Amino acid sequence: MKFTKREIDAIKPTGKRETYFDDSFTGLAVRIMPSGHKSFYYTYRLGKGRYFEKKWIKLGTFPILSVEQAREKAKTIAANIHFGIDPIMQQQEEKEAIIVKDALQAFITDHIAKLKPQTRQSYERLINKLVLPYFGKIRTKDVTYSDVATFHAGLKDTLIRQTEHMPYYQSFLTGANCAITEKHILIPAKE
Repeated sequence: MKFTKREIDAIKPTGKRETYFDDSFTGLAVRIMPSGHKSFYYTYRLGKGRYFEKKWIKLGTFPILSVEQAREKAKTIAANIHFGIDPIMQQQEEKEAIIVKDALQAFITDHIAKLKPQTRQSYERLINKLVLPYFGKIRTKDVTYSDVATFHAGLKDTLIRQTEHMPYYQSFLTGANCAITEKHILIPAKE
């Protein structure tokens, strides 16, 4: 069936989950639950042929999401798949991405905890007073080189810029390239 608001409204629940596919856009589906709840999905395979797993990604609930909006979302997802981006993997990575605060806590536990007490206190104070308020709630994968450069520029007039710890602190923030790696080092990726 070609999806329209009228067509989807007319579908009645049958007591079991039913799936209908749109004739005008391959992969667009609507699932009707026994309760009458209706949701749009996009189905795809990450390769040609039946031996590739068929995946379902939920687009939204009908009628909150209109038929036209569901088609547009499905087109965007189809384009991403064409360029090799798996939307389900992308969602999963988004959910699993850690925030800077958690990565810094791991860094303190794994690396700074091994330092002498006075040095450890200095580093923890720098992190807690400067880094966490600025970066704490950002996901590590979203920290950019320009974010770190802006942060560094903001430090130029502070006393911290003149301390003996600044070389270590800068290397902590700028490392090689920006995200916190598995080793818990904040590294900004050049844009």
